[in-house]
Amino acid sequence: MIPKRISSRSRLVVLAALLVALAAAVTADAATPTNTSPPTISGTAQVGQMLTASPGSWSGSKDFNYAYQWRRCNNVGGACGAISGATSNTYKLGSGDVGHTLRVVVTATNMDGSGTAQSTPTAVVQAQPTPPQNTSSPTISGKTVQGEVLTANNGTWSGTTPMTFVFRWRRCDTGGNDCTGTGVTTQTYRLGGADVGHTMRVLVTATNSAGSSNAVSAQTSVVQATPTPPRVTSIPTIGGKTAQGEVLTANNGNWSGTTPMTFAFRWQRCDSSGRKCGNTDVTSQTYRLGGADVGHTMRVLVTATNSVGSSSAVSARTSVVQAAAPPPPPPTGCVPITAVTSPQRLVVDQIASTPSRIHSRSEPLIMRFHVVSTSGRCVSGALVYAAGVPFDRLSKESEGQTSSDGWVTIDFQILPTFQLRSGNLVVVLVLARKAGESLLAGVSTRRLVSVRVA
Repeated sequence: MIPKRISSRSRLVVLAALLVALAAAVTADAATPTNTSPPTISGTAQVGQMLTASPGSWSGSKDFNYAYQWRRCNNVGGACGAISGATSNTYKLGSGDVGHTLRVVVTATNMDGSGTAQSTPTAVVQAQPTPPQNTSSPTISGKTVQGEVLTANNGTWSGTTPMTFVFRWRRCDTGGNDCTGTGVTTQTYRLGGADVGHTMRVLVTATNSAGSSNAVSAQTSVVQATPTPPRVTSIPTIGGKTAQGEVLTANNGNWSGTTPMTFAFRWQRCDSSGRKCGNTDVTSQTYRLGGADVGHTMRVLVTATNSVGSSSAVSARTSVVQAAAPPPPPPTGCVPITAVTSPQRLVVDQIASTPSRIHSRSEPLIMRFHVVSTSGRCVSGALVYAAGVPFDRLSKESEGQTSSDGWVTIDFQILPTFQLRSGNLVVVLVLARKAGESLLAGVSTRRLVSVRVA
């Protein structure tokens, strides 16, 4: 308060001092914005997501106004450039931001001025997530045998990573259909008794941030029971006549155990009671009895082998091997064609021609054919047909019939079309048959012979 009695000059001095003090006080209270905590950015760095900027903390005169400028930087937050139009406190990430980081520059303004501050960079912006899609089917490895362990492979998948996988093992019929769940959800599966005779598949579920997708493997081969070694259930047997010169045949017998199974044979020569057996050198399934076997019995040792092991079993003994019967006396005389029946056949065993070589067309070619059966007896009444080959060399003659001695004669004329050059020959096709049967059926036979030109 200014005293009333103070002079006008003194009043002016006091008033000036008060104004100076007031100006100093006002100057002391004024301050431009200063950042005390940098701006921050919240949100997920992924295409389609919204980022939100917080201005941070500022000192200075109150009543701040904030302006924002979003900047796109390299993957470590450097080499930043302003994003046109991105001046609000929020920013929606687009495809152009993939592989980059973002910063925001905040400008704070009050009545005394303005200040700026920049945020730290965001994480590198990722593309918009895509759900899993299978590109190659899951697979299964391991032996399909009871007690063995199968292992599932994921297959290959496209889509956003990281990705997790869940496995569901399924038991199917032999064709890979009609599948049911087993309840096993691990990557490995131990085959059990319930799986024998079935095939297996695995259903794989892939999951990422965008969703899930399933894919199923191809079926395995049919699951086999736990392998077991061979075990004989009925002993081997031997078939055939026990006489010198005859052939014995071994039968494997019956065996249990894992298949496939192979069999080996060892023939044994024993005494007349089936004891004191010794191995022969024969290891085939058949055995031809020889002179050394006469008076003995035979056995066969069969060894069965599979993937697990081997086992052997021996047959019962045969009867005592007899000496070979003496050969029957040779037959005499011819048999009629009616006595020749299947499985016997006719045979043209002898041929004679007059002349032995062709000299001229004017001289006929006389050919004789002798017919026997496969029993060795000559045959009477057999029909014999003969023709020159090619057909332009000899005349065509009718069938002849063998006489009581088994011979038949056919006369040919030499045709003019035959070139009589030294070294040429005539081929004659001979067919013998029983009346009522065709040339190519029943007991018939055929043969080719040739006569040369002199």
